[in-house]
Amino acid sequence: HEFNEPRGCCFCCKCPSGGLEKNMEKFGRLITTPIGKAVTITIFFGIFIAGIVGSTLIIQDFKLEWFVPDDSYLNVFFKWNDEYFASGTPVSIYGRDDIDYFESQDNLIAMKKYLNNSALVDQSKDISDWYGAFMETSNNNDAERANWLTADFTKFKTKNTFYTELHNWYDGGGGARYRSSLQWVDTDCNKGDLALEQDGVCDPTKGLLAMKMGMTLTLAATDKGNIRYETMTYLRKNVSEILGDTAFPYSFQFLYWEETGVIGQELVNNLLSCGAVIIVMIIMMIPHPRIAPFVIFGIIYSVITLVGFMHWWDITVSGVSTIYILISVGLAVDYSAHIAHMFVTSTGTSSERSIKALVRIGPSVFNAICSAKGD
Repeated sequence: HEFNEPRGCCFCCKCPSGGLEKNMEKFGRLITTPIGKAVTITIFFGIFIAGIVGSTLIIQDFKLEWFVPDDSYLNVFFKWNDEYFASGTPVSIYGRDDIDYFESQDNLIAMKKYLNNSALVDQSKDISDWYGAFMETSNNNDAERANWLTADFTKFKTKNTFYTELHNWYDGGGGARYRSSLQWVDTDCNKGDLALEQDGVCDPTKGLLAMKMGMTLTLAATDKGNIRYETMTYLRKNVSEILGDTAFPYSFQFLYWEETGVIGQELVNNLLSCGAVIIVMIIMMIPHPRIAPFVIFGIIYSVITLVGFMHWWDITVSGVSTIYILISVGLAVDYSAHIAHMFVTSTGTSSERSIKALVRIGPSVFNAICSAKGD
């Protein structure tokens, strides 16, 4: 059928065809009047300012419970736990086999001081420090400490004595609670049987294969996304400075904290990359020096306002929202390019061309935006 003689019906409403085109034409004539132009510019300028402000305030954060329905028992638990039993995040510090713990006693002492004095560590929670507990037990042995320890009673004198007494303490003394925190080079020493050492089956003087210490970070240091990432990186830096590069702190939550720290820069990098490609494509497909810049500005406008209103809607920058932001760039290109292309091919004054573009492509764009299959 001819374009100007559409056929079909509006589902079950029995309304005549072409109603959307006629309404688009009326809307176009309304917004192209002097008052309409002023009102339109004012509204969109206000939205743009709100978007810019929101973009500067939006934060990076992610919580797994956001993917659970609000009325789920999991979210009820998280809510009650935060309200009545909120606490920081447990973290373990791991050391590997290329650390000689006897030679590193000064470092272990420094680690003990850090755990007991750092503002990042919740001092009201239990600190799992096997070395501190072992040295406290050794200092309480009045009969042997002069033989074992240096004059200031802070370190062991000899390597063999250090590892032998550490294993004795690990086997049957107060070190039983730290058995999961120490792994020996001689795997027989991990069995927790003192008789194995006495029979010569286990040789603790070969040293430790690995160790771990435990603590709980303060709630203030783990409350929000950017703060969590800064806490994690600062903790890694401190542990590496004290115990060396082979020691590192770890918590399962670091997986999400790592994402929170880098997702903002990744979003910017992706927007710049796809923006550069889009600009080239628009210039090639709409080679009109007066129209192409407006299409480019419309896309930038859409992205800025989207990110800005995410802040006002309490949505954070995360891996999920980043995907949707990047998808929205493609949608903005699609709609802006269609309208601009139709404006270029229309004839008449600028106002007449705007109205013709709305009548010709406006219904399609409107249906695409309102449709679940708009993409």
